[in-house]
Amino acid sequence: EYIYLPSFYLEDDVLKILHSHMVDHKNLKKLRFRYPTSKLSHIGINYLDDIIKSSNVEDISGLHDDDYRYFFENLLDNFFRGKNPNLKIRYRYINDDLVFKLSDVIKKKGINYLTEIDLSSNEITSKGFSMLVDSLLQSKNENIIKIRMNNNKLDDNCIESLGELIKKNENITYIDLGFNDITDKGVEKLSEYIVGNTSIESIALHGNDAITDVSSKVIKHMIKSSF
Repeated sequence: EYIYLPSFYLEDDVLKILHSHMVDHKNLKKLRFRYPTSKLSHIGINYLDDIIKSSNVEDISGLHDDDYRYFFENLLDNFFRGKNPNLKIRYRYINDDLVFKLSDVIKKKGINYLTEIDLSSNEITSKGFSMLVDSLLQSKNENIIKIRMNNNKLDDNCIESLGELIKKNENITYIDLGFNDITDKGVEKLSEYIVGNTSIESIALHGNDAITDVSSKVIKHMIKSSF
């Protein structure tokens, strides 16, 4: 299901050999290549693309970011074919353009069984997050338990969309917004959705440097009113 290979395996002659063994492989789920130095050649892209399309490979790490973006939609198709409820795509250069593609797939396929969203350590802004939330709500995802969006490019504008997701998912227990660009204003807005909520057990806001001591009273109030 999982193979870890050195970066020279991305060279055309090696990929040709890998292709002969991996094409139509139904158990293989993840490939990891170590420290790529350059983008794939056109021939290499064709080999790897054929492997993805003919197998169940749903995640590849260690690719150049442009190459990963090229394969993104086919990897998504394989992921959702397996009906995995945990959407976990970390450290994969995901930007708003790719979130748009992800959101479109969720809506078109009617994906309504997700329980965990982990898109941490990417390049997603509040605009991209709002698109994602809209697709999740349109597809009736109402059993989400955990949301991890730490280490992205979110600001206060993401809070209202997050709040709508919280209202529709009464069993959310964990939210991670650490290392983004949330400010005191965002914390105050977030409190409107947290106060009185008894399911949420943990909210991570560390690493948001614009959150000051001004928010301490708001945070204490959220804690006291959520038990």
